Amino acid sequence: MEPAGIALRLLVYLDSVLMLGMLLFVASWTRQVRLATAVFAAVGIVLTTVTMLRLAASFSDRAAFFDIPMLQMLLTETAMGWAAIARLAALLAVAVLALTSAKRFYTILFAVIAVVSLSWNGHGAMTDDALGWLHLSGNALHLLAGLGWIGALAAFLWAAALSKESSHDLAVSLERFAGVGTVFVAVLLATGIANTLFIVGSNALPTLLETTYGRLLVTKIGLFAAMLAAAAANRFWLTPRMITSPSLGAVRTSLGAELILGIAVLAIVAWLGTLDPVQ
Repeated sequence: MEPAGIALRLLVYLDSVLMLGMLLFVASWTRQVRLATAVFAAVGIVLTTVTMLRLAASFSDRAAFFDIPMLQMLLTETAMGWAAIARLAALLAVAVLALTSAKRFYTILFAVIAVVSLSWNGHGAMTDDALGWLHLSGNALHLLAGLGWIGALAAFLWAAALSKESSHDLAVSLERFAGVGTVFVAVLLATGIANTLFIVGSNALPTLLETTYGRLLVTKIGLFAAMLAAAAANRFWLTPRMITSPSLGAVRTSLGAELILGIAVLAIVAWLGTLDPVQ
């Protein structure tokens, strides 16, 4: 897939990150937060629509971008198409619920459905039979944990940079996130190992660095390790210091660096999703 396709996949991930960050980790459910959530859901609808149109065009013999018959076939006769329909419906529900001041729980529920539907848009759907559902489940948990973690970083950085929240209040929020963050990391490690075995296979691990897919995967793991190091610095050094120091400069820098690493990981994930694992 050309760079434009990879960029489109990355935009889908980033939009999901911001939507989850708003829903899960911004403390207040104010009109501003609800409006931002609805906007991210609307952007997700546009990105999903463009993704399916591009995919239909790539399978079409015509030179037209809007190949309606091919699009209809993809949407109604493939698992990826049905997942896209579910994603569009879930994102529409998120936007409507956010704008109508519904309880946040229901909005979160549909946002989770929208994220889980992305499991069919990559290697998560490559395994057949009963193992296929196990692979899809692991991939869905991997997406939720990864996008949730990066979404939390975006939400906390927003709070540190733009809100009037005190350093003590932000420190308390970061302390509360420590347990959730630990769960995210555990899920990412377990599902990451499982997904690698499903996609690459244990027999191919010794020659992993001989393929583009393998080299990118190792780079992703390195960036993940760097994120863990930055998270540990926040958890055990910067956050305790915020209790006694009013300065937010250090934690802003650390959160920003961790977020940049997370975006780099998502860019690699977007690229990996377009590659053949054996090449």
